[in-house]
Amino acid sequence: MTMSLGTLPAAMLDATSATLAEMPGVRAVALDAAWAEHIGQMRDQVATIRSYAWEAPPLAWFRVALLGVGSRTSVLSLLAFPQLAYNLPLLGAEIVCINESVTMAIIDWVPMSPAAPGSAEVARIRQQFAHLPNSAELPDWAAGSFSPHLFYVRPQTSLSAAALLAVFHAYVQATCRCVPRLRPPATRPRPLQHKSASASPNWPALLAAQC
Repeated sequence: MTMSLGTLPAAMLDATSATLAEMPGVRAVALDAAWAEHIGQMRDQVATIRSYAWEAPPLAWFRVALLGVGSRTSVLSLLAFPQLAYNLPLLGAEIVCINESVTMAIIDWVPMSPAAPGSAEVARIRQQFAHLPNSAELPDWAAGSFSPHLFYVRPQTSLSAAALLAVFHAYVQATCRCVPRLRPPATRPRPLQHKSASASPNWPALLAAQC
């Protein structure tokens, strides 16, 4: 069956699960029912949020949430947060598909210190996909929260589901490939100084602006 943009978030969940399954020591977390699934209403349509989580040391946790609103809207939200004792990046993604088009796609790999492993690899990945449609400018209020590795797409009809899945999967794999190289550091890495007051990427505000 041909993958469509409407089914892309579910395909990204499958790709994440398959990648994590190849890592030693990964454990799927059984979430409480209230966190695993929530059903409500959004714009007079049934809205469902399903959440999935893994423990993947030295990553503190890997979380994927899928939002579906009726038959037209599907959203994926991913966050991979490292244990602070390790010099790993934070990986985040928000993919919004409405009416079979990409309303917004943000994928970013944020190093926690200048010497974070894998930065060169992710820079190569970003260059590999430089030919894809990409929105170069972020709103001023959001730009300081993201890294040079950011892949950011605003409304596009020409970006295929397969191309966007390839970008997403490459970023997830780059994060997972960093893990086997690591040993516990003697001291906690010195964090990067971000331009914004918060080092957390500002995906929620951007997402709210698109839906």
